[in-house]
Amino acid sequence: MSTFLAKSSNDRTIISGIKKSASAVGRLYPVLVDERGHVIDGAHRLKADPDWFKVTVPGVETEEQRLLARLVSNVCRRNVPAEEKTQMLDELGQVYIEQGIRHCELIKTIAVKTGMSYRWIMKYASTDLKQRPGRGGPKKQEKRWENQVARRATDDDQLLAQPSERVANLTSYSNTKFATILLDKRFYLKLANEATELGVDVDTIINNALLQTMHRLRRLVEQQRLSTVICPTD
Repeated sequence: MSTFLAKSSNDRTIISGIKKSASAVGRLYPVLVDERGHVIDGAHRLKADPDWFKVTVPGVETEEQRLLARLVSNVCRRNVPAEEKTQMLDELGQVYIEQGIRHCELIKTIAVKTGMSYRWIMKYASTDLKQRPGRGGPKKQEKRWENQVARRATDDDQLLAQPSERVANLTSYSNTKFATILLDKRFYLKLANEATELGVDVDTIINNALLQTMHRLRRLVEQQRLSTVICPTD
């Protein structure tokens, strides 16, 4: 079992906030522990007050079960920083390594066990967790698919991120069915030059790029809707 230490300024800020909150309105949420007494959720609360009341979660007996419960309960309850998600996934991955799970199966195993999407696990898992020791790539179709999903997740992140530079501005008018896209002139000339080299009209390139982007966005929205729901809505 890992021991919580308030190492970062963020941890100290959280603990300080918990103390103030408890002083003002009382201790609202319990510390969740497994049947061995190990903390599932509430390390900050316990650090703020070692006598904080605890509730034992029935059926959570092993380290694997504790780490699974910790990941789900934290992701459901609050906005977990990316580095904390990575830490939780790494600890869970180490448990599966000790169980004899092959390194190339770790991401899939965690996705199945937690109910999280494969893409979500790939986004927050550390590089060490995603590495596959040995030379050569996976040969089975399933492994090739997982590699494609991992690459696609990175591409999707780039699609939704802020652009490194602005090359277009969009203006929409209520009295017409079209919106106006203004391209940076230098960017447009480069685009037109590349299109000419390929023997394709630049208008075709722009239209196809927009249609393909819309297709990717629709796929992302559909994945969001179909992802396994691990958090109650109430």
